[in-house]
Amino acid sequence: MPAAGGAELRPSPSPDAKPPRALVIDDDAAIRDLLCEVLGFLGFQVDAVASGVAGLALFEQRAYDLVVTDLNMPGLTGWDVVGAVRRRAPAPGLIMATGSPSDLDTERARAQAVTLLRKPFRLEELRSAVEEARRARTSEEEARVIEEVPVAGLGNLRTAIGALRNVIAQLEAVLEAAEGLIRERDGLRAHSSALEREHQALREAREALILEGQSTVGALTKLQSTHEATVRALGELRERYQALLEQQQRTADEVHAIARRLRPG
Repeated sequence: MPAAGGAELRPSPSPDAKPPRALVIDDDAAIRDLLCEVLGFLGFQVDAVASGVAGLALFEQRAYDLVVTDLNMPGLTGWDVVGAVRRRAPAPGLIMATGSPSDLDTERARAQAVTLLRKPFRLEELRSAVEEARRARTSEEEARVIEEVPVAGLGNLRTAIGALRNVIAQLEAVLEAAEGLIRERDGLRAHSSALEREHQALREAREALILEGQSTVGALTKLQSTHEATVRALGELRERYQALLEQQQRTADEVHAIARRLRPG
């Protein structure tokens, strides 16, 4: 039966492979026939019934790889069917078909590894639901096998995995602490580099102040020498001025003496 775009849905199983068996439970004959047809093209050997009671009776007689049940049916509902099917181990893949799944149905389906299929559905949607149900069944089988496999000294593989997870958690804690220490070390290095740069700047400023002080001392020494030379020059000028005054006084005295001698009588 071709899907949209002409793709063939029928798989190509090995001639020697035993076909998987599917059970369809739906009170709507049209939906039931469609499911049987599509599942047949997907390689399943299909049994179909119209009620949950008939479906569970058939389920007790045969082993199925997949159960597709309607949610709302007279008598037993789809969830009643799921509950009864779940009590058998290993449980088959489960698909719940419904026209209006509620949030509660979605959460319940997730908790019980049930794949929801909204009506009306396209062929590719049914195919995807079948693949998802198969994956859920495989995961459940793997979990059951893991729980039952014995491991010497550890009880079973689940205990071993739990112990390994504890070791991994401890290693992650150690790594996280190491990363914290590395970040702290990097922070200290950055702080140390900043202090070193500040110290270098202070050293350069001190050297600049020393050079400036030396230059100032040199200028003051030169200024002091100039001042002393100026004081000596002023002293010499004062002495010369005093000598000139004394000479002027002697000259004046001589002029007065000459004048008295030249004055008549």
